[in-house]
Amino acid sequence: MKMKTTLYRGFALLFLSTLLFSCSKEKSQSEDQLITKSTNPYENFGVIHNDYLDILQPDLNDFTTTAEFLNASYELYQTTHAGAPIIDFADYPNQLSDFDNAMSNPNQLQRLGDYISTIHSAGEVTDGVASDLNAINDAMMGVTLNLEASPESQDQAVADYFSEIAANLNDLEVTLVNKTYANSDERAMVLTTIAIARYSLEYWTGVYYDPTHPYYSDLSNMDVSLKTARPWWKQALCVLATVGVDAGAGAAGSLIGPGVGAACAAGGSGAMIKIFWP
Repeated sequence: MKMKTTLYRGFALLFLSTLLFSCSKEKSQSEDQLITKSTNPYENFGVIHNDYLDILQPDLNDFTTTAEFLNASYELYQTTHAGAPIIDFADYPNQLSDFDNAMSNPNQLQRLGDYISTIHSAGEVTDGVASDLNAINDAMMGVTLNLEASPESQDQAVADYFSEIAANLNDLEVTLVNKTYANSDERAMVLTTIAIARYSLEYWTGVYYDPTHPYYSDLSNMDVSLKTARPWWKQALCVLATVGVDAGAGAAGSLIGPGVGAACAAGGSGAMIKIFWP
């Protein structure tokens, strides 16, 4: 019954968001400095990812495995995408194992890089795609938060941190959109992944700044494996780690089928919050 309730609520919300997509996107782009206009043809998957996070939140405690999170999220995708293939993520144990193993790395900020290395070593992506996915990872994980900021400048340090990551992703996306790929599947995987990363960053920074958000308590309880973690910057690093998992889940879903990435990314967020974070 809970799953049906989720789907009914999800269908209503996604139907409304489809009708209002162009208007709502322009609003978010003008009001939120982290989102800029994009020519990425897969940008809508970033929007879908954020919608799914809202829809799934009330039922997160009903799921206990990564496959359950992903199945719930993908069922939402099927409600608004006629002809989407029927997928049960339990039928992909190797892919789930690769994802779960990478997401279990005690150093949460290395998880996306670990996952890219795993699928590259397994021959699931080409050298070129792996290079582009690593560029997405570097655009986020290569930014350094000023941990020595004085108390009066800590808020600005975090804001600068988020803004630099957003700018890196925006600039990289322009490069990737204009790049020539060997085939449409490779292009779709890379551009879906960076769209999800951009919108995930917008979503989780919104959570960071909003104590009333349903996910705020989950984010504030997360812990990055740095023994000297200070409360003022710990949550900022948790935002980045969560965005990295979303991007990794988006890439994982793209390996299974077109359009699956956005659903996987939302499910990946849920799994990360309830399974992978201590």
